Amino acid sequence: MAHGTWKRWHCLVATVASILLLSNSVLPFNLETRQLLDKQGPQGSYFGYSVAGHTQRAGRAAGNVTNWMLVGAPLGQNLQPGSTRSGALFRCPVSLDSNDCTQVITDGHRTDDIDDEDGTGDSDNLYEQRLEPPGKDEIKNNQWLGVTVETGGQENKIFVCAHRYIKINNPQSLAYPASGPGSTGLYLGQGVCYVLNEDFSFGFAVEVCRGRSIEREHQQYAFCQSGTSGAVLPDGTALIGTPGAMTWKGTLFNVAIEGGFLSRDKFQYFAPHDNLHSPVPNYSYLGMSVTGGRFFGEYMAYAGGAPRAAQGNGEVVIFSNRYKKNPFDHVVSLRGEQFGSGFGSTLASADINGDG
Repeated sequence: MAHGTWKRWHCLVATVASILLLSNSVLPFNLETRQLLDKQGPQGSYFGYSVAGHTQRAGRAAGNVTNWMLVGAPLGQNLQPGSTRSGALFRCPVSLDSNDCTQVITDGHRTDDIDDEDGTGDSDNLYEQRLEPPGKDEIKNNQWLGVTVETGGQENKIFVCAHRYIKINNPQSLAYPASGPGSTGLYLGQGVCYVLNEDFSFGFAVEVCRGRSIEREHQQYAFCQSGTSGAVLPDGTALIGTPGAMTWKGTLFNVAIEGGFLSRDKFQYFAPHDNLHSPVPNYSYLGMSVTGGRFFGEYMAYAGGAPRAAQGNGEVVIFSNRYKKNPFDHVVSLRGEQFGSGFGSTLASADINGDG
């Protein structure tokens, strides 16, 4: 080795060693491969389709917490009576036991008031016989509850969705009954999400397309499939992917999920998705994936994946909600480079430089 090369190499090693000695945040680790945490659910339930980590705090004392793994099983048998393979949410302790996951009560406590939050009770004290069957105006079978499972925020809320949930609408309320005279109604594939409290007690339901215009059916909000994706954000809100809105252009909704009923913001914010202002064309599936963060400063920004936009190359559309208004402001779009690649099918955000 040449003398000059040796000096440069020696200097590089010394510099790296100095950095390691001066830094207190360098903590190397190895992945444990000998003792795996292997959790198993009901056969054929798609157990593990979605997974999230959840921390349950028993009090304000530091370290007084219980860690759980939340697992979605979209084809599981729910505890709600009168439903078949409507999907289920499981909580699993961090243990070496493979069969210690228990189902969390989700369906069966919801009413037409949309918000059932009373702030009382633990799900362990809600007995199965108290659960109500699905109403005559809804279809829970194969609704895929657990397709999206998220947790987070200041209050450690749990967010679980069923994007195939169907509401049956009275055909007399439509400009033209799609199913003909005497039919049971128009089936609205709008989706539903549930907010659970930190202790797994039921909070309230979120239906961002409920009550919106369905006169032109799929050209409006009849088949939203809200909850196909979701994210719980640090500001106490949830971002909901809704790829079926407006002839499958798709859109994103943002709703508050923290705070009491009286103090919580009830307004539903959304990305532009009408024919004039949508950043993507029909059949783009915007909202197939979502994420959010403070990308541009102290205010929240949102990203949504549209894997069939950009003439099939896929696209990620970024919005800002700096002024808390509808619709969001479209900031920039990132386009895929390969046709049919599914660019934007999944998204994740990370704070790389640690600025919050």
